[in-house]
Amino acid sequence: MRKNMHLNAKPSTFGHAKKLRRSMTPTATILWSKLRKKQLGGFRFRRQHPISRYVLDFYCHQVKLGIELDGAHHFEKAQKFYDEDRTENLALHRDYSI
Repeated sequence: MRKNMHLNAKPSTFGHAKKLRRSMTPTATILWSKLRKKQLGGFRFRRQHPISRYVLDFYCHQVKLGIELDGAHHFEKAQKFYDEDRTENLALHRDYSI
């Protein structure tokens, strides 16, 4: 595996990502159909990719780009805090962009 690709994600985070892959939203499924198999400019994307203690909806290691799809629950106060915390923590690792 490439160095720092998962920023020391724990096995439990990998397990959570695996569960999320089985229950993708309709919107995520549509986007995944466009991102998979290097259909977007030859870039390889991963879905439900563990990084540190987070699981990103989509991630391209080649350009270090994470994509998060935000539904209505992201307007809830607790979820907003989690999203801001995730963005700040991943921003500390300058190799990542969300």
